[in-house]
Amino acid sequence: MNASLDVAELDLVVFLGDMIHSRDLRGEAKVRKAIDAAASPVVEREIPFALVFGNHDEECGISKEEQLKIYQSYPGCLAVDGEDLPRCGNYYLVVENPVKLESPVVL
Repeated sequence: MNASLDVAELDLVVFLGDMIHSRDLRGEAKVRKAIDAAASPVVEREIPFALVFGNHDEECGISKEEQLKIYQSYPGCLAVDGEDLPRCGNYYLVVENPVKLESPVVL
């Protein structure tokens, strides 16, 4: 991920679920370490980020609500527990003045 982030000039990173995908990864300390491994490269580059949860994220025994709080402790986290949409992690972001790319950048 570091190499990709070094090459791409991103305005936003969106993590698309299943960031925690292991029943062996149990306990808050291990989950925090895993989230830190995913978020730190983005945070270090001061790139704002958002996320959605996948169907495996709760296999670690830590609720999505608690995981969301961990992500929100990082600067640049745009994820919220949406008031207008049901269930944790469902929200929308308004993108103003989008730049049209000739081809999208997917990492």
